[in-house]
Amino acid sequence: MIAEVRMKQAVAALASYRYREDLNSWLKNYMKAFPSMGSRDRRELRALVYGAVRMARLFPEATVEQQIGMGQVFAAGPSSDFVQYARSRSGWDLPSLPVPGTDTLQSMPEPGNDTLQSIPEPGNDAMQSLRGPGFDALQSSRGPGFDALQSSRGPGFDAMQLCRHWAQEGLSFRADDWFPAHNRISSSIDQNELLKGFLMPPRTWVRLRAGREKVVENEWCEKAWLWGNSETTPNARWVESGRPLDSLNSFQCGFFEVQDLASQRTIRFMNPSSGESWWDACAGSGGKSLLLHDREPGVKLFATDERQSTLQQLHERFTRAGIRSYSRYCVDIDQQDPLEQAGSFPRQFDAVLADVPCSGSGTWSATPDWLSRFEQHRITEFAERQFRLVSNLLPYVREGGRLVYLSCSLYADENEQVVDRLCSTFGWQCLDQGYEQALLEGGDVLFGAVLSRR
Repeated sequence: MIAEVRMKQAVAALASYRYREDLNSWLKNYMKAFPSMGSRDRRELRALVYGAVRMARLFPEATVEQQIGMGQVFAAGPSSDFVQYARSRSGWDLPSLPVPGTDTLQSMPEPGNDTLQSIPEPGNDAMQSLRGPGFDALQSSRGPGFDALQSSRGPGFDAMQLCRHWAQEGLSFRADDWFPAHNRISSSIDQNELLKGFLMPPRTWVRLRAGREKVVENEWCEKAWLWGNSETTPNARWVESGRPLDSLNSFQCGFFEVQDLASQRTIRFMNPSSGESWWDACAGSGGKSLLLHDREPGVKLFATDERQSTLQQLHERFTRAGIRSYSRYCVDIDQQDPLEQAGSFPRQFDAVLADVPCSGSGTWSATPDWLSRFEQHRITEFAERQFRLVSNLLPYVREGGRLVYLSCSLYADENEQVVDRLCSTFGWQCLDQGYEQALLEGGDVLFGAVLSRR
């Protein structure tokens, strides 16, 4: 019954959506017309709509009903209530799945994955609490302990093969150009991994502060929220999407930060040492500065951004984390000598961090509408601005110091090519560069490089 109601709601919503609109803003406004919908209802509707928008990019000629059903094959698993309902509907013509056991579906296991941390064993009285307010029917349709994201991202699941199988059934499949400017994507990005990561719903990742892990985890368990660990990144945890993390006592006490998994991994490019002076030139709300400070509290930290409102958010996050010893200033680094007005700032730093403005293409798994909205000529515009911004920052790196370049773009124009141009123009050398790819774990893709004077 829940599946039938939710699927009908999703069909109705998508009938009025225009793919050039910001999906997140549009969906929030759309749901305001239905004040009786609870938080669980909204999460489920959101999941169905986002899954369909992802599939619409690959199968633009499929019906809305087909796009919803195919989206849930990736999001909730082939045996979920939503997929079964879509398959049973006369006239929906949901394409078939390959026979289980073939290479295409070999890594979609039965429910029972043990990576889930907060679901009690079946039969335990605590299970009853999950059926009350707040229980996620999208999760329940998979069976106790089943995390579709975790299980279907394992080795061997070939998203391209499954899509080609559907194409053989008569659906038009954009196999080559589904991603904007696909020919400008870095050769370091695995195309099948990119497709698979795009089709799966992203996770909400957080970074726990050392020594506070159990406090945070216990609070999640008390609320019966689903969560799990990263196998590769210490203190990284995922939490089921849509939960009000900022309402938790552990959040108000500064025991964790909401931060994407790939973003957490960029600490390898920073490698800070105690006593070093660091300038986070494009600090935003302070996520990278907090990561840097948590890794090495002994750094001297200076943060700037061109938006005063964003720096206020940084201040609030630093206050919540208990960090008092740092400096911040509103600065436009697009101007030559950007620190001229920042009187308290030094003029030379051991390291400068430049998390530059970019296309954001490495985050589009969470915002699939951008694949239809992005204007490809902007790649060149971003690359030119990135070169100009970093050119203004290089004079502030002391002799023997380094500049850390970060972006959340997949395009080589904004990453490797900008780094090569900086090195050839100013005589610097690149000590390290690469991509942190967390798509198969429900995260983003970020690029990083470390530059130093020759």
